[in-house]
Amino acid sequence: MKEIIDENKSKVIALIILLLLAIILIFINRKPKNKYIYTIESKNNSVLPYINLKIEGIDSINSELKKEYDYIIK
Repeated sequence: MKEIIDENKSKVIALIILLLLAIILIFINRKPKNKYIYTIESKNNSVLPYINLKIEGIDSINSELKKEYDYIIK
């Protein structure tokens, strides 16, 4: 009988731990994220901004940012 109670306690503890982890993950993912402008890690632990929009001219802006970044980093 004592073994059954001990087994149930460990199941309850495991369930509580999983529940706490689920709550933590939910709160971590609730942070607002900007999906349109983000940074790409590059040389020397620096970052390069990148605009993720499908609008005319954005590709040229991203390429100009990359050129300027490469010039500055050299």
